[in-house]
Amino acid sequence: MVFALACVPALAAAQTDEALDEARAALREGDHELAIDVLEEARATSGDPALRYELYLAHHQAGQHAQAASHLEAYLASDAAIDDDERARLEGHLADLRALDAPRPSGDPLDDPAVPIIGWTLFTGGILGLITFAVGGVVAFTIENGASPRCRDEGACAPGELAGVDEAWTAAWIGLASGVVLGAVGGVLLVLAGERQRGGSRSLPPDLDPSLQRPFSLAPWVDPARGAGGVGARVVF
Repeated sequence: MVFALACVPALAAAQTDEALDEARAALREGDHELAIDVLEEARATSGDPALRYELYLAHHQAGQHAQAASHLEAYLASDAAIDDDERARLEGHLADLRALDAPRPSGDPLDDPAVPIIGWTLFTGGILGLITFAVGGVVAFTIENGASPRCRDEGACAPGELAGVDEAWTAAWIGLASGVVLGAVGGVLLVLAGERQRGGSRSLPPDLDPSLQRPFSLAPWVDPARGAGGVGARVVF
């Protein structure tokens, strides 16, 4: 009987580890719902804080910020061994998740999905303006350098010798002015829209922050509950 009772904690720990491994495998495959189901089923029979931590990750990756915040808050309130630096980092994540889930004021023009499109359009116009400046300048210099020495040095040019140079310089300066203005305005709109999209998630880990996701990425991970870590790869098709 004593032996059987002693085996119960070991069996529960093994089942928890198995559930964690299965959930992590599901997350690597992008199956958030399966990972959440596995972890919730394991939590029904185990109070291991690591399950709360993994549920926080799974819900966050699924875009379910309220549930992620709830599990992270429970994990921080548990008896898990969390050092001061890690606790401060996770508490920052908790505040970020709550900010992400908070309703935004209505009527904010930066929330309009057209803002990034307008920003990119203006920024592209700025690039084209700078290209126009470069082309106009090259054309003007070419015309001036092709003129006779007397025309260049003394300004005594034959009729039509500098034909087109004024137009080229005009196009160049207009291109420069429009390029700077359009590029600056477009850049500001893109920065503001990007900051609004990221919201409070700027301090989230790179593998959890949707604003920093790339088609392929490598990111370190740490599981303070198990004292483990490693490097995770992520590929988005």
